[in-house]
Amino acid sequence: MYAAGWYILIFVFSALVLLPVAVTWVTKWIKWWKYLRYLRSLPSPPRHWLMGHVSQMDMGEANVNRLTRYHIEFPDLYVSFFGPFLPNVVITSPEHRKTILKSTEPKADFYYFLVDWIGDGLLLSSGEKWFQHRKMLTPGFHFDILKSYVPIVNEVTHTLLDIWQEHSDKGTSFNVVDYASLYTLDILLRCAFSDHSSSCLVEKDNSPYVNAVHEISKIPVLRMRFPPYHPNWIFKLSPLGRKFHGCIKILHEYCDKAINKRRKQLLEDSGSLSKKYVDFLDILLSAKDEQGYGLTDEEIREEVNTFMFEGHDTTAAGLYWILYCLATNPDHQEKCRSEARQVMHNKDDVSWEDLNKLTYISMCIKESMRLYPPVPMIARKLSQDCELDGYKLQKGTNITIHVNAHHHNPKIWPDPEKFNPLRFSIENVKLQDSFAFTPFSAGPRNCIGQNFAMHELKIAVAHIVNRFYIGVDPSHKVERFLSLILRAKYGIMLKLHLA
Repeated sequence: MYAAGWYILIFVFSALVLLPVAVTWVTKWIKWWKYLRYLRSLPSPPRHWLMGHVSQMDMGEANVNRLTRYHIEFPDLYVSFFGPFLPNVVITSPEHRKTILKSTEPKADFYYFLVDWIGDGLLLSSGEKWFQHRKMLTPGFHFDILKSYVPIVNEVTHTLLDIWQEHSDKGTSFNVVDYASLYTLDILLRCAFSDHSSSCLVEKDNSPYVNAVHEISKIPVLRMRFPPYHPNWIFKLSPLGRKFHGCIKILHEYCDKAINKRRKQLLEDSGSLSKKYVDFLDILLSAKDEQGYGLTDEEIREEVNTFMFEGHDTTAAGLYWILYCLATNPDHQEKCRSEARQVMHNKDDVSWEDLNKLTYISMCIKESMRLYPPVPMIARKLSQDCELDGYKLQKGTNITIHVNAHHHNPKIWPDPEKFNPLRFSIENVKLQDSFAFTPFSAGPRNCIGQNFAMHELKIAVAHIVNRFYIGVDPSHKVERFLSLILRAKYGIMLKLHLA
């Protein structure tokens, strides 16, 4: 009887403790279920009762065109589902889109598939941490810093052109995608780490770091499309997860080694390095907040990996799509060549002062980014309830903005499939909504490195058209492929001959 009394007391006590928790969870589930029913009542393309819209997410050319069509069929928003219970609200209205981009809402759940790689850096962080880091890193992209990178871009571009000269001499076509990726990675390694010890363009696949960068960027999208891999513990046990974490080990070890080496140099040099230019790692190591606190080694690694992630494949895609556009639009290519020769005027390099003079090349790059935005989608997660013209969206809702579809919307861009650089003339830009063209996102969470990327692309294009005529291989089919980056599914085969 004595023991039974204790059991009763334990049971009552447990019930009193657990009941409020149970009530809270049940209340949350009921609220979520009602919200899910509400989302199912909103505009949505036809979907499978179990799989939702997963079968439509093939990422190829058909899906690219489908998403563009949905922007016309659903002028405000529509809901897509990963299976029966994972909703995603796609914003199609320009005004609703602007509302989301003007906010500092954190990134959507999908981006957290990247967290083991890039950590809680600028891309993924939110709130006070994001605000402080953004403020601390902004000086690193000041024009005085970017100016010092111009000789580096020129140097790597000369290496690229010398390699391409061999293809030109032989008259053979080649896949520009592979070279563009190595080219931008070379530049980033030199600008981020002052790493001149290796050349990605020359060594190609001989560097473990280069191989890891190439492999790791493909994996998060494969994981996203396979829901059983969404839980971390399952993914880590899978072959894909082991490959992902093997790449992470290589990347983090490289970064940690560079940070430790640079810290040691700073101590030996009493806080200042005798270098030709200040690289991104220097900026991170010297960054301080209002209280004089700097970043930890882990935070520095997060920001460096974020910088490498956001500045590598995206700029590479920007380069190979602009070259494809110029190859298929020879009249505009000739205008770029004429401008490059006038600005460079028989010089070997593009100078800092030359960049603002490359106006037509700049317009062509922007028009290429409209047709083929390197980052084809932006995803956010609502941190508070939101109402958009009567649509009531709850806190925690994942929101997607399809940049590519928006850039091809005929209501915003007349004759959207035509390559027309004059859309970005000074006169026409004044008439545009500032949120109509968003290859670098927009609002407070826009890409902090967009000027760096544009300078890199302008220098590359000026050099390339100055030296070569660019044509396409007519036997090769070019198709878009939606990933974290808007890729060319089968690559892009170009032919060059001396101009």
